Amino acid sequence: MVEDSHRTIMPLAVAVVKELAAVDVVPKNELDSVRLRSFEMSLNGVTVELCSWGASIRRLMVPNYALSSYNDIRSADADTDNIVLGYDSAADMATSGNPAFLGAVVGPVANRIANGTFVLNDATYHLPLNDNEMHHLHG
Repeated sequence: MVEDSHRTIMPLAVAVVKELAAVDVVPKNELDSVRLRSFEMSLNGVTVELCSWGASIRRLMVPNYALSSYNDIRSADADTDNIVLGYDSAADMATSGNPAFLGAVVGPVANRIANGTFVLNDATYHLPLNDNEMHHLHG
């Protein structure tokens, strides 16, 4: 960072992105297999692992000085801690059906969608009924 009397100039930062894995699994309650892809992005000591299953966040590794008092959740890597509750692998998440929505990116609605149906930009979408088989939860 460069500072002068009038402004602060931040250098452009670019995250490093790499594909970790691509596996075929048959998710719970599905008949056909799907290809799950996992990606990792890193920048300034923070790493996030994303999965193509529901745009989920599998891991968020942060420098451990932010969690230094929580020794019981420290990872094997002495430099970072995972602060996302989730599954050991993307395949485990998909085959379990992820009933607790661990790592889920919630949206466009963080609530129940009546009858699992909504309209967006003049298109009607029908979602699985995952809330007492009446509504869709966390669309």
